[in-house]
Amino acid sequence: MSQDQQSHHSAQHATPLDQEEAEARRARRQKKRILAKLSTLAGGAIAIWLGIALWAGLGWGVALAGIGVILLFEQLARRHSGLRYDLFWVVAGAIALIGGMLISSGVDIRFGPVILITVGIFIVLSTLLGDKGKV
Repeated sequence: MSQDQQSHHSAQHATPLDQEEAEARRARRQKKRILAKLSTLAGGAIAIWLGIALWAGLGWGVALAGIGVILLFEQLARRHSGLRYDLFWVVAGAIALIGGMLISSGVDIRFGPVILITVGIFIVLSTLLGDKGKV
């Protein structure tokens, strides 16, 4: 029996459990593709926005606020697509948006480096400890 005949023969005799497992694998692959696409789109949008904001001389405050909006929209798109959002990026987006608005309004933000260090530590720890920041 050829390999094609064997695979066709085994497909005819697949149990409902086998079919369920195959469908679950397809769904996981589809979910990973959607997540990758959303992340790539957000990264591209951030690069484009930064280029526009800096080229137009809008300043770092407006640029940072725009990045916050993009990050929040990415998480909203995840949720709208029935996928889990990442709490870390929701918080990072909110901080960027609020920080950008404060910078644009003239507030002197001397704690910016502390926020960056804290965010960096959170990224490293969440990566090392697993997906605990996912909701």
